[in-house]
Amino acid sequence: MMNDWECLYSEPVPNGTPGCDGAVSDYISVRWVNRKRGAMITSSWYVVDLAERNGLDKVDDAEQIAERFGDNVFDVEQEIEYLVCGDLDDPGATEVASDIQYRDDLTLNGFASKSEAEAYALNQCAQELTPGRFERDYQWSGRAEDLR
Repeated sequence: MMNDWECLYSEPVPNGTPGCDGAVSDYISVRWVNRKRGAMITSSWYVVDLAERNGLDKVDDAEQIAERFGDNVFDVEQEIEYLVCGDLDDPGATEVASDIQYRDDLTLNGFASKSEAEAYALNQCAQELTPGRFERDYQWSGRAEDLR
């Protein structure tokens, strides 16, 4: 399967801002394309502030935040986009089909600081480029009818 897929990046790259509640960092991403099928997979990692996501104020709701999250109010999430398009150079304008999956169960206890969470996200994204990882994590044909 990997023979049809090409990784576009040799390392994670910045890739815009997540639109979800509580996101406090930009995406860091890796991307693979299947030129035969006009398909791409983009794996993006980002940091969320769990208090902000849950509508809690750091001052007014400090006790509730401490009770729910302890000192570890930052966490890391992953967004995986599967996309089929007519032109890989202009995927947004030529999209045929897409699906997005989210993973928010990546860490056990979160992180006390945004910088710790960002370092973890960068490390996890970079690990996606290790040999064999793509084949293990992404079992998609690149066809629209096979989107989950």
